[in-house]
Amino acid sequence: MKNESLNAKVLRFFNTIRYLKPQQIAYRIFYKFRKLTIQPQKSSGLADWQQSWHSSSYYNSPLISKWHFDFLGEKARLVGDDWNDKSKSKLWLYNLHYFDLLNANDSEEQFDIHQQLVEKWITDNPPMIGNGWEPYTLSLRLVNWVKWLSYHQVKDPLILDSLVTQSVALSKQLEFHILANHLFANAKALVFVGAFIKGDEGKFFLTKGLSILDKEVAEQFLADGGHFERSPMYHAILLWDMCDLLNLAQIAGIEKLETHISGWIKVIRKGLYFHSKMSHLDGEVSFFNDSTQGISPSLKILLEYTENLGIDHQFDTLYPSTTWLQDCGYVVVDIAPESKAILDLALVGPDYQPGHAHADTLSFELSLFGKRVFVNSGISQYNVGTERDWQRSTAAHNTVEINGENSSDVWGGFRVGRRAYPFDISINNAVDVGVDISGGHDGYQQLKGQPIHQRNWSFKDNEMVVTDAIQGSFDSAKAYFYLHPDIKITQKNMNQYVLSVLDRTVHLEFIGVLLCEIKETCWYPSFGQSIPNLCFVGHFQKNKIITKVNW
Repeated sequence: MKNESLNAKVLRFFNTIRYLKPQQIAYRIFYKFRKLTIQPQKSSGLADWQQSWHSSSYYNSPLISKWHFDFLGEKARLVGDDWNDKSKSKLWLYNLHYFDLLNANDSEEQFDIHQQLVEKWITDNPPMIGNGWEPYTLSLRLVNWVKWLSYHQVKDPLILDSLVTQSVALSKQLEFHILANHLFANAKALVFVGAFIKGDEGKFFLTKGLSILDKEVAEQFLADGGHFERSPMYHAILLWDMCDLLNLAQIAGIEKLETHISGWIKVIRKGLYFHSKMSHLDGEVSFFNDSTQGISPSLKILLEYTENLGIDHQFDTLYPSTTWLQDCGYVVVDIAPESKAILDLALVGPDYQPGHAHADTLSFELSLFGKRVFVNSGISQYNVGTERDWQRSTAAHNTVEINGENSSDVWGGFRVGRRAYPFDISINNAVDVGVDISGGHDGYQQLKGQPIHQRNWSFKDNEMVVTDAIQGSFDSAKAYFYLHPDIKITQKNMNQYVLSVLDRTVHLEFIGVLLCEIKETCWYPSFGQSIPNLCFVGHFQKNKIITKVNW
């Protein structure tokens, strides 16, 4: 965070909390001062499912050897009973406690080590001590344990008792102070345990989980199929969660779950369509807000899972065509079978929970010839600090930065103060003329001169023209255009360049720039990964820059 005056800090804090729901503030205060203790519980036994758990998986095992793991590109060992080793990153420790490895690809071959690890976790982690008892960590682990226990028909009383103890702990610290995908994960975990454990405790968990899910599914999945946090990565994760819930309803034979099947199928169908539009031609997610590869399922794997669940889907695309995902705010231009643009005219996220938002309003990504060409920078880690701040900044995205400021005030790792709101969104399609898409945002209204960034994309005959205009006065402004690491640059003339994309060429021209820099930067395609790439930085000469891309 930059050095700020006291007034600026107060204003930032005010702009951050004023959008919160009263229950978020109340629960945060309540949880902060409450002393929660959980006594070990006894399981009443297992419910009789019609079938044992079986599903696809979208991740490989992180287990290198016994007690040696590779999480997010960071290799380390579990030493003794220290599951909360402060020398390791917080996110690495969280992944250790999630137990995703139980259901990873080829996990059957590691059953004995997995069982030892589960039993070791129970012994080493007494109730409410350490990262493993935080509600989000509990949620992911409980689902993984239920899947694993059902698939392998494990009925060890030690593990089942721990499962119930953990579920009680989760039920007493549901994340009403965070809401969004965290509360969804809490509810999913309660449903899984509630369906798996028989008796009164199972009925309680199932009823509680479904009551939350009914509300959250309706709120979090918008009419266009997208998840309301506007992150393609989290959309894919939540869509996988919906598939898991449908899978559970189909195999468990529980009436309370079966009544949800038709509604959940509708959500999944819409979500698949949204995911297909927001994925690049390589089948992986686009990089808007917190999004990167290797964390969520690809489109191909999601399609395989839904096919196994009996959901038919057919995505017929006309070329060229434009799709406005109006509820989320993204626009997708399918230029040709191997060319696609994804444009961000969206809110940064739900006002009360923009934790995964970036200052990326009016950014875009472009694939040509099946290859990513213009890319947003992505993310490589969640640690609070300068790198996280940079990856969320306006300057890390294909959009315009004014006076060196962010369009939305992203700070503190997962916080947003003032935020940009898009307006005047227009989509004009004309036969034989092409398509024009335009919009503006008010994210710089706090600056002297109250500048407004307006952007127009025009597509016609293998050409994209991006026109950036600024209304109002400003000291400086820059337009950023990041290239995929595989793209090579050759300068042709002043402000004219040739890009090498596979064995094809793309011509790029900047009009209205005072200076066009080519900066050495980095692309962050997955956690723990940083790959050198290049970025064009166009400095505004006056109030307009035109960028022409021909291929």
